[in-house]
Amino acid sequence: MYRKWLPISFFIAILLFTTVHPVSATTQNGENDRVESTHAKSIVQESHTLKLLPNLQLAMQWKPLRTINEPKKAWRIQFNHPMSGAEENLYKAKIIDEAGVEVSTVSSLYPEHLLLVPNTPYQPGKTYTLLLQKDLVSEQGITLGKDVYQQFVYEPPGIPEIDPPYHGTVFVDPNIITANDPSSFKKLSYVGKETRTMYDRRSASWIVAVPYLFRAEYYDGNTIEIQVNPEFKSIGQAESQALRFAGPIGQLPNYLREKVLTVWIHKGKEAFGGGNHNLLIHTEQADEYIGLGVLEEVLFHEATHTSIDPLYSNHLGWKAAQQADGNFISTYAKEFPEREDLAESFLMYYAYRQNPTRISEEMISTIRKTMPNRINFFDQQFFRRNK
Repeated sequence: MYRKWLPISFFIAILLFTTVHPVSATTQNGENDRVESTHAKSIVQESHTLKLLPNLQLAMQWKPLRTINEPKKAWRIQFNHPMSGAEENLYKAKIIDEAGVEVSTVSSLYPEHLLLVPNTPYQPGKTYTLLLQKDLVSEQGITLGKDVYQQFVYEPPGIPEIDPPYHGTVFVDPNIITANDPSSFKKLSYVGKETRTMYDRRSASWIVAVPYLFRAEYYDGNTIEIQVNPEFKSIGQAESQALRFAGPIGQLPNYLREKVLTVWIHKGKEAFGGGNHNLLIHTEQADEYIGLGVLEEVLFHEATHTSIDPLYSNHLGWKAAQQADGNFISTYAKEFPEREDLAESFLMYYAYRQNPTRISEEMISTIRKTMPNRINFFDQQFFRRNK
């Protein structure tokens, strides 16, 4: 059987079969990559087999299916024998697309290698075949003897791996919104007790309870039903908890309260939550947030989930801004880009646009440099119409 060694980086060694003895070459990093047989092997899944290229069933692969990230990657094919300079050799190396159509290329032939450069970019997610035809000939008149190929898929590069500047934006600066800021909260009225379905993060489940119900009214027209878990044993205890959070909720911009219809209040030290036309609060966790001075920032983050996520989390402009920025404002956003990036970014945007005098020049610069396209997206969508 014939054998060859193969480089693993930007070029591929093609060995002409001049003898039945094993031959080899060393890869660039000193490792060996041995091909044991010239028998044809399929290197793509059945569903991706190039049915319009039956010659591949008789050809030999020299490398497994490969993913590339360069849209017009050039291929440098290194030979272990000097190649004939005959013009016909220029046409013995081809790139073929999934449909079996030859990709337009520019070929340059040298004694030791051949350079193949595509004229047009590869299409994302498409499988291509780099094919060397069997009648490729050396200076000694020896042909390759068998079609040889490698297949590759082009996938555009994703968001680069850059460390975000912050871990979580709610903890960056407690002065973005403070307890002394004005609130649009107007009054609280006790409504009674009725059956409600609430989410309780302590059990990570939906519960059916009969909570104390309060109607929180705000000067800008919002009305929110605050549901306080009956584990608070009296109307007075429940009312104090409702009042405790009704005011800070009123400090949020009205567009963040627009879709907030209810608030759930439970005991326990569990993370707050947003979504479901609701804000979820656990009072012992609130104690910690208040101690850190970030209760208002956390409520801002969760209200973004409730009122802004439904509008923009899947918006094509938002997706494009994420991609164009090439980084995330926080590690939390990077770990959960679909779920948390918008809320993490919007708090920083609010600080940058609405309260820039409350944050440092360094923070302003970091926000501007990290998420300029997100800033533009928020500007264009709604913020300037809702200042």
